[in-house]
Amino acid sequence: ETQLEKAEIRRTQARPFKRPATSEEKTETAGPDQDEKAPGEPQETPENNDEGLAVRISGLQTRIEALESDPIQRGFRYLDSDSAKLRAEGVKALEELARSDPQALAAIQDMLNDSSEDVRWWSIDSLADIDSKESIPLLMNMLDDSSAKVRREVINSLGRLGASDAGPQLASFLGSEDPETRAYAADAIGKVKFAGASEALVASLEDTNGRVRSEAIWSLAEIGAKNAAPALRKIYNE
Repeated sequence: ETQLEKAEIRRTQARPFKRPATSEEKTETAGPDQDEKAPGEPQETPENNDEGLAVRISGLQTRIEALESDPIQRGFRYLDSDSAKLRAEGVKALEELARSDPQALAAIQDMLNDSSEDVRWWSIDSLADIDSKESIPLLMNMLDDSSAKVRREVINSLGRLGASDAGPQLASFLGSEDPETRAYAADAIGKVKFAGASEALVASLEDTNGRVRSEAIWSLAEIGAKNAAPALRKIYNE
């Protein structure tokens, strides 16, 4: 354990000097395949290098100390870590227990308010995995989360949980500027069987994004929207 901690400290302190890239190099390396930092992770700047190092050392210490605990206690302990990665691991560690243990369920629900979008995402996903219908009101309150990634997962999870009361809010996302969000909303509407969105789904058949159109077609069938038959027949004929 001591060697692990020393190795981590050496690794974080021994960063080689990198010369600034030229404009040509920046152009060549830029692109969709370039590695990016995970959402919620601090950028490396002179101002937060020390803070990032402290968080990593604290996370390592927490992980080492938690090895002496059973998996359940380890999960609870991770939730209090300064490391967002460990907090997310804690959520997943408690997921199965939360199916039957109110304390574990409450702990995951509390993480919906975490400062890290990744931790919030994993908490939402876990609540859907365990079919926690009692968490539906909490998830509905997160539809205005500051993170688009989190909002999409809320939409997806409400659909998985069959949250029929969320139908109107889900339908409102069909007008989102983000095509991925529109696709998630179209899919969720069908899963919650919200027939009130049939006209909005028919309008989505002309969406510029193919996935949105596909999800709209599927959901119109799921809600039994017979008024969509002419528009669907037109798409078929074309």
